[in-house]
Amino acid sequence: MSLTIKIEFKDFITERVYDLVTVYDGSSTSTLALATLSGESVRDGYSVQSTGQYMTVRLQTDSSVQMMGFQACVCTSGK
Repeated sequence: MSLTIKIEFKDFITERVYDLVTVYDGSSTSTLALATLSGESVRDGYSVQSTGQYMTVRLQTDSSVQMMGFQACVCTSGK
């Protein structure tokens, strides 16, 4: 049985273009980017799932404008 990771976003509001959340399918930022999220266009419940037991989430910000941010729920499941 192999594990996968799922991250689900809620209330996502960041500064468009300047504040990015990138979700990678692996243990580092050199792996495949599954999603890059920014702004207010991310719908509640939007989720991303890894293909294996590792997922990396990177928040990149210029820290000049403060927005609400986001909530994220992370869970694992067996395949």
